[in-house]
Amino acid sequence: SAIEKDSMFNLKILLPDDAMRPIVVEAQVYWCVKNRQGYSIGVKFHKMNYADRKRYIEYISEKILLKYLK
Repeated sequence: SAIEKDSMFNLKILLPDDAMRPIVVEAQVYWCVKNRQGYSIGVKFHKMNYADRKRYIEYISEKILLKYLK
């Protein structure tokens, strides 16, 4: 079944290059839609500590740069 909008949960993010140190962040469901595979959800992060936020932003930034600077 769908996850209700505004539901809160702890999300564990495993970065491929650093799988031994997961990022755990409190998240809130922003939207949820049914698709062929089940459901897709959008989340809003809450209470991510500074070190984890830095690791996450560096990882996402690197992926974006690699995609557009080939």
